[in-house]
Amino acid sequence: ILLLLTGVAPLLAWRRSTLANLRDSFLYPVLFMAAVTAVFVGLGVRVWSSGICFALCAFVAATITQEFLRGARVRKEATGTDLFTAGVGLVMRERRRYGGYIVHLGIVLMYLGFAGEGFKTDQQMLLKLGQEATVRQFTVKNNGVKVTEDAQKQMVTGHILVTEDGKSLGTMYPARWFYKKHEDQPTTEVAIRRTVAEDLCLVMPAYELNDQSMSLQVVVTPLVNWIWAGFGILVLGTGIAL
Repeated sequence: ILLLLTGVAPLLAWRRSTLANLRDSFLYPVLFMAAVTAVFVGLGVRVWSSGICFALCAFVAATITQEFLRGARVRKEATGTDLFTAGVGLVMRERRRYGGYIVHLGIVLMYLGFAGEGFKTDQQMLLKLGQEATVRQFTVKNNGVKVTEDAQKQMVTGHILVTEDGKSLGTMYPARWFYKKHEDQPTTEVAIRRTVAEDLCLVMPAYELNDQSMSLQVVVTPLVNWIWAGFGILVLGTGIAL
């Protein structure tokens, strides 16, 4: 509901909304939302909450883009500059309004990240030395458990070779650290590989040094980094508006 209002509210003129201008304001955003919905249905998206979220993100993005283009075109005709320069000038001239639109764009990106939660994969497995397992497009292989020490702690580190669709991504190192005088309170060090599309996290909750086997938790979370990108844009828009 909050995401829907983010797209609807800016287009409603205070006490001046009519059916005609509502139709003009929402026609293209609704059509774009319908097109995106059709694409996701065609791709087999079946998580209803995420599907609705993707559709509403398309709707809000279309309303924001439409408002920027409308304002920039008017300013372009008035100033004789190009569309990009007119758009920048528009933001600087009406910072409160267009800073708010940028905040809404940040919210859209954050909700894309929230929607990715519907496709999260979390699997735990027992891997012997040299054994491998596949989670989604990733294959993880146990290349052994190594013990090292420094002045502060003992580090038990899993060496996990990771491939994605047959392409090597290198070795990841989930670990358990035992600090001296606090050996009964080990810390779990998560190995994380971040990309625009998803995060791959490896956790080693248990291990056996004698035969180099380990318990491995593999978590794949799509789109999570869009939350952080969206928050950054939200802060930027807030700064412009202020």
